[in-house]
Amino acid sequence: MHTAVMQSVQRYFNYHAVPGNPASLQSFRLEVSKRWLRALFRRSQKSRLTWKRLADFVEQWLLLPTILHPYPNLRFDAKHLR
Repeated sequence: MHTAVMQSVQRYFNYHAVPGNPASLQSFRLEVSKRWLRALFRRSQKSRLTWKRLADFVEQWLLLPTILHPYPNLRFDAKHLR
């Protein structure tokens, strides 16, 4: 996978890495891997790429999304209620 694409995916993960959002980050990762598989099938007349082999590539090149940002009440150190 091209470095710019990997960086774009990582930036997306970093921006959206808020608590309560891991399911949508995993869904995004799955969609990226589906599109990657489709693009590789298009480039090859004799596609020997299987889901197992693609999963190995995805594990190598696409990092797992992790939650990086804390909850807002912890992040902004909210001490009094409005």
